[in-house]
Amino acid sequence: MKRIASYLTLCCFAAAPIFAQGRLFTGYVGGGPNFPVYDFGQRVDNGWNVSAGAGVSGNHLGLMLDFT
Repeated sequence: MKRIASYLTLCCFAAAPIFAQGRLFTGYVGGGPNFPVYDFGQRVDNGWNVSAGAGVSGNHLGLMLDFT
């Protein structure tokens, strides 16, 4: 347990310099399958989803654009 706590603490300190940035660009991309549940799954096929987004965040305000 002590080893895991030390590892998590090290990761947190390694990520700390990101808070010093004035403006930060952020983004994401994701996707995956969709499976219908219960009786509805007998009548329709499986599907897929894709999503992406990008934005800029400052000290007090941010803007994020999402596409799904």
